Amino acid sequence: EKSLIKKVMQYKSVLEEAVKELAPSKICTYLYEIAQEFSRFYENVQVVGSDFEVERGEIVLAYLKVLTHGLSLLGIEVPEKM
Repeated sequence: EKSLIKKVMQYKSVLEEAVKELAPSKICTYLYEIAQEFSRFYENVQVVGSDFEVERGEIVLAYLKVLTHGLSLLGIEVPEKM
């Protein structure tokens, strides 16, 4: 849980570094890493029905915003559902 929050919080600095170095691959690497972190979170943490459902839901929404924004910067459309 905490590691996903930390990863989400790194987004701005990753973007700044990618722009400064003209290195979009840094965004790709970050998005891959945060997707892996979310996968671990989803596998190990109960969101719906937990005592912290609202708080954990906010973590999920923050992740979704970061992933969606990062992919859009790379010109990748995000499907509504799979």
